Amino acid sequence: PPLLLIHGLGANRSDWDSQIPEFSKHYRVIAPDLPGYGDSAKPLRLYSVPYFAQLMWQLCDRLGLEQISIVGHSMGGATALQMAVDAPDRVERMVIANSVPTFTPRNFEEYREFALRMGLMTLFGPRLLATFMSRRMFPRADQTAQRERSIARSKHNHRHTYLVSLLALARWSVRADLPRLRIPTLVIAAEKDYFPFEDVQQFASELPLG
Repeated sequence: PPLLLIHGLGANRSDWDSQIPEFSKHYRVIAPDLPGYGDSAKPLRLYSVPYFAQLMWQLCDRLGLEQISIVGHSMGGATALQMAVDAPDRVERMVIANSVPTFTPRNFEEYREFALRMGLMTLFGPRLLATFMSRRMFPRADQTAQRERSIARSKHNHRHTYLVSLLALARWSVRADLPRLRIPTLVIAAEKDYFPFEDVQQFASELPLG
């Protein structure tokens, strides 16, 4: 059965390098680069979560996939949720990691994080942002290899794509659509994710039980 893996903001399909070998034992794994990321084309256009979801469904159509399971991380989780809202009958099950049904900043901490990412990318570009974010994600001395891989992967991000995607995320929400998503969904969170653990718990509680 097909399994679609969708990466997050500022990442690409190589985020799944550790998962693909294991998932491939049980699924036909599809792990694309979203438009504007990795090896995909990077047109100067207005990227958005609905646009990413639309193109992911077009990819599924090209591959002849009527129903799929989806794993989405961060912005990929938002894209997975949007895909489910757009075509709920085509999603068999989902895993949503470090993501919630709206990315709109609501408090000082979230606005500060949003402004920090915007400022670093605008003023200094992808290399410095990649270095900063990788040190936050892999802070320990024994995580040097993971940190270096993350920097190498993210330093080639396209400035326009990242900034437009970040702005689009800040305006995106499918919270009102959650009650009709009767799709088996696993929500994954950790205490040092971008979103507070309480927000993810709230998200999980808003999903229908069956």
